[in-house]
Amino acid sequence: MPSNHGVDAMAALIASLLGLLGRLMSMAQERRNPFGKSLLWELPAAIGLGFVGQGIGEYLGVKGFALMSCSVVAGFMGPRVLSWSVAQALKIDIRK
Repeated sequence: MPSNHGVDAMAALIASLLGLLGRLMSMAQERRNPFGKSLLWELPAAIGLGFVGQGIGEYLGVKGFALMSCSVVAGFMGPRVLSWSVAQALKIDIRK
């Protein structure tokens, strides 16, 4: 029985790298140095945001380049905007 673990690992790696690309684009727009102390926080955030973007894309049913773009957009928007967006969609007050 063939296994798809290689494909899943590759998708996870690609999502992580695309999330990192999105965070780098965000830092460039804000004119922040990507190689400062914040890099320790940005790397795990970028990887997580890449996975979140992949999940959003799969949930929406997009494929190919659009699916990869979801990871870049999630990385670019960052955790605050994604948290706010989910709260708005679910009608949750996050200011408590």
